[in-house]
Amino acid sequence: MDELTQAIGARIRAARAATHQTQTVVAGLAGITPDYLYQIERGKKRPALPVLIELARVLGVSLEHPLHEPSNRAIGRPGRPGLAGRRPGGPRGRECRGSAPARWNLAHVLLADQQADGGETVAMRAADDLAPLVRSGDLDAMALSGALTLLGAVASARQGAVWTARERVRSVAALADQTGERNVCWTAFGPVNVAMYAVSVEIEAGEAGEALRLAERIDHDQSPSIERRVAFLLEQAKGYIQRRDYGSALALLHTAHHEAPEDIRYRPAAHQLVNTVIHRARRGIATEAARLATRAGLTIG
Repeated sequence: MDELTQAIGARIRAARAATHQTQTVVAGLAGITPDYLYQIERGKKRPALPVLIELARVLGVSLEHPLHEPSNRAIGRPGRPGLAGRRPGGPRGRECRGSAPARWNLAHVLLADQQADGGETVAMRAADDLAPLVRSGDLDAMALSGALTLLGAVASARQGAVWTARERVRSVAALADQTGERNVCWTAFGPVNVAMYAVSVEIEAGEAGEALRLAERIDHDQSPSIERRVAFLLEQAKGYIQRRDYGSALALLHTAHHEAPEDIRYRPAAHQLVNTVIHRARRGIATEAARLATRAGLTIG
């Protein structure tokens, strides 16, 4: 990767360390995934300007800090005056609808931390708060509300309330028909994402057969989010593993690696799935899975 990308990553990493915040917390507050922040800090990906602005705001540094300033410069306090300290405003703030995207990310963080009940509460309350804008016909608010409700569906499925989860997915299908495919503040919502979450709910419920049947109908390339597309491929792989079809699972893992090799390298779920295939599949498939792990830079446990 080029020198500027590496320098930006190093300075963001130093700024985060100075604030004593974890990657999970900073990523959640900035509206990106922990995996994405990990890649930025390692110089693997250069953040787009909106992401860089959010990281500067969360870390309490000026926007120029990761671009020009030396990494050992004193770190300012979060929320100080200047571009980095502003709350979202102007077109992007209007598009992001206040705190909804931050609460969407917080719900993700809680789910990743095995706190499904907390994730459900955060997501559904945020969706409820958007109700007036949704009723007014605001398409961005509809998309955000739908994305939050889908997170609430997964959270409820993880707590065993599968019928509640399925009803939540069904409840936002009409919103998706109105919004089309949208990616408001990287939350990714639309008909394709609703269909993907229907698969996710069935995977969480242990209904691999139904999940894979639903997955066959989905053209995942239509999703505007590469992270969501990769997550969908991994969920299908998990479904095949639940059915002990390790060859099909490995084929999907290969596809995911081909589409986004760096995303696969830094996703714990990918490591876990590949390791499962290595340890449970027949020798030929296990050997091929080990080769994939080597190519992708995955940890073999």
